[in-house]
Amino acid sequence: MQKLKFKRKLGFSAFIPYTRRYEIEKYVGEIREWSWSDRKIKPYIPEWIGEVYGAEFNAYEKELYEELTQYAYEFTGKERALPMMAIR
Repeated sequence: MQKLKFKRKLGFSAFIPYTRRYEIEKYVGEIREWSWSDRKIKPYIPEWIGEVYGAEFNAYEKELYEELTQYAYEFTGKERALPMMAIR
């Protein structure tokens, strides 16, 4: 990205980790964020986009969650990132 010269850059992400924000802005440019309620994009957002609900883990999901948690704490620093992302 640093070596290529573009007129415009566009990337989409549902989540930008706070720890990566500086690096992204350094190499890509200013990060602009929009809310679902932003009047410029609201007409394009379906009504169901914000539906969120809670549900209990089934037995398999609970076992997987516990194993990932245990695995994550065997590492520190960057190595812990992958199992932590899987947990999310």
